[in-house]
Amino acid sequence: MEGRRWPIITFALIALNIVIFLGTHWTIDKQEPELLGVRFETLIFAAAHPDVKLPENLQEFVADYQ
Repeated sequence: MEGRRWPIITFALIALNIVIFLGTHWTIDKQEPELLGVRFETLIFAAAHPDVKLPENLQEFVADYQ
């Protein structure tokens, strides 16, 4: 019985997925302080201007802190 060859394409796809995951993970970590700043400014804006119509996702975010 002859042995099968190495699954090179499978290993390449796994390696590519790991590289993409690590690249996006580090990018997300770098953006975290900026995201917190945006959230804080959104809450201040919503508190200062309660009559302004916000998009639905921001309304839910602000409602969580009221």
